[in-house]
Amino acid sequence: MTPESSANRSIEFARKYSSLPFETAADRIVAAIVSDIGDRRGVNNAFHSIDDEVKEDIYEVWRSIIRVVLSQPLGELTDKQKLKQISRSINQIVENMESD
Repeated sequence: MTPESSANRSIEFARKYSSLPFETAADRIVAAIVSDIGDRRGVNNAFHSIDDEVKEDIYEVWRSIIRVVLSQPLGELTDKQKLKQISRSINQIVENMESD
């Protein structure tokens, strides 16, 4: 199975069976990632054994990461610059969550 066909399968499975929100692009991406994780040996059991409240925090951080990345024009930045920008965004999101 190619990465693209696996992605399409995860998106379709998430659309049909996920209990996660599916309203925004970030919601759909997170639901597809969770679906993909659920289809991985070993990872599935470990991930699904995580407390539901912790998983909701993880999902919200993922949604925030996606929204931040999609909202920032990356232009002609190098991969290293892009990673630094994403890292700063993730750190800011985590700091905001910890302060709440």
